[in-house]
Amino acid sequence: MTPCLPYLDKPFTNIGVSVSLRIALPHLQGPDWYFVTVYPKSLLSGEAWDMAQFILIAGAVALLVEVLLLLSVLHQQIAKPLQQLTAASNELADGDFAIALDTTRQDELGGLASSFNSMASQLKTSFIQLEQVNNALELRVEERTTTLQKTLEELRRTQTQMIQSEKMSALRQLVADVAHEINNPVNFIHGNLIHIENYAQDLLKFIQLYQSHYPNPVAEIQTEAKELDLEFIRDDLPKMLSSMNIGTNRIRQIVRSHNLKVDNETK
Repeated sequence: MTPCLPYLDKPFTNIGVSVSLRIALPHLQGPDWYFVTVYPKSLLSGEAWDMAQFILIAGAVALLVEVLLLLSVLHQQIAKPLQQLTAASNELADGDFAIALDTTRQDELGGLASSFNSMASQLKTSFIQLEQVNNALELRVEERTTTLQKTLEELRRTQTQMIQSEKMSALRQLVADVAHEINNPVNFIHGNLIHIENYAQDLLKFIQLYQSHYPNPVAEIQTEAKELDLEFIRDDLPKMLSSMNIGTNRIRQIVRSHNLKVDNETK
C-alpha cells in the first residue's frame, strides 16, 4: 500500500441532513486502485477532544504527584535536617553540648552536620578547660586570701605584742623611776634608823637613871608621865624601831630585785 493521499473534507447531504465527512484515499499496490475510507468529521473531533482531555488531566495529575513527591523529598532531605540543625543550635546556646547530628549523608547538609558536631565538641572542650581554669583561679584566690588573712592576723598579733611590749617597757621604766624615787628616801630612813634606835636607847636609859635617883618627882612631872604613858612608850618604842628596820629592809630588797630583773632584761 502506497502512502495515503491527503484527507479530503467533503460536505454530504442526505434526506435534508448535512453531514461533514472526512475521506481518506490510500493507493493500493498492484492494480491502480484506491482504498476509500469515509468517516464523519464530528466523530473524529469528539474522540480527539476526549483524548486531549484525558492527556491533559493525566498530565495535571502526574504534575501534582510530582510536586507532592518533590515537596516530600524537600521536607525529608532539606527542611527536616535544617529544623534539626536549628534545634541543635538552640540547645548549644542553652549550654547543652551533648549534640550528635546525623553525619551519614554525603551531601552539603551532611558536611554541615559534621562541622556542627565538631564545633560543638570543640566548644565543650573549651568550656571544660575554661571551667578548670576558673576553678584553679578560684582556688588560688582562696589560697591567697587565706595567706593574706594569716599574714594580717600575724601583723595584728605582732602589733599587739609590740604595743604590749612598749606598754610593759614604759611600765617597767615607770616602776624603775618610782623604785628609784622610793629607794632614796627609804635608804635615808634605813640609814638613820640605827641612829634613832641608839638615841632612843640612850633616852630610855637616861629616864631610867633619872627615876632611880628621883623616884618621887614633883607633881607636874608625875602628871605628865601618866598622860604620856611613859611605861608603854619605854616598852613599845624598841619594838616599833625594830619593825621599821624590818620594813625598810624589805623595801630595799624589793627595789634591788626589780633593778636586777630590769638589768637582765636589758642585756
